[in-house]
Amino acid sequence: MILCASIRYLCDVGVRLAEIDDSDTLGRSLASAYEANPLVRWMLSEDLSMNRLVGLFTSLVSLGVRDGVVYCSEGGDGASIWFPPTGSDREEVDVTRSTSDWTSSRRGAALGVLAAARPAVPHYYLDAVGVVPGRRRRGVASALLAPVLGGCDRDRVPAYLENSDPANAAFYGALGFVEVERLRMPEGAPVIVGMWREPR
Repeated sequence: MILCASIRYLCDVGVRLAEIDDSDTLGRSLASAYEANPLVRWMLSEDLSMNRLVGLFTSLVSLGVRDGVVYCSEGGDGASIWFPPTGSDREEVDVTRSTSDWTSSRRGAALGVLAAARPAVPHYYLDAVGVVPGRRRRGVASALLAPVLGGCDRDRVPAYLENSDPANAAFYGALGFVEVERLRMPEGAPVIVGMWREPR
């Protein structure tokens, strides 16, 4: 897949490939974006501090830059983290293996279910996409997903994500994702929906 360094998308939103130096800024933005997420709140219920969220998402951005593809908005107020269909086991690059201090029993159990349910067919995997609350509904999230989804269409590669917030179902549906499975999460965890997108 050919990746552009910088491009402008919907509503004149500029996005670019993130670099390792962006990790701190994007970690803070994603922490803000996911603070109210049902799955994040359940997994980290024993310590949902902003410091912990920032540390977790900063690590995830760094991992994405190293082993995947991270797009960010020009202002750093949003990011998408993708892992490509490399043929390697996704668990080999799971953030939990390099940030064990962030792994609670709930988080480990939930991520184990997600990893086990991921389709075996090669696909681009959307690990996270988020925009700070004050910048939502302006086309930023769509712009952050557009480069990889466009490449998926061009190269005929499917994409997959786990939707952890029912409020996002229509957004992903408009991009071509369809519900394929409601995952059997640990007791008390929110409903998580696996969503698959065939190339257009």
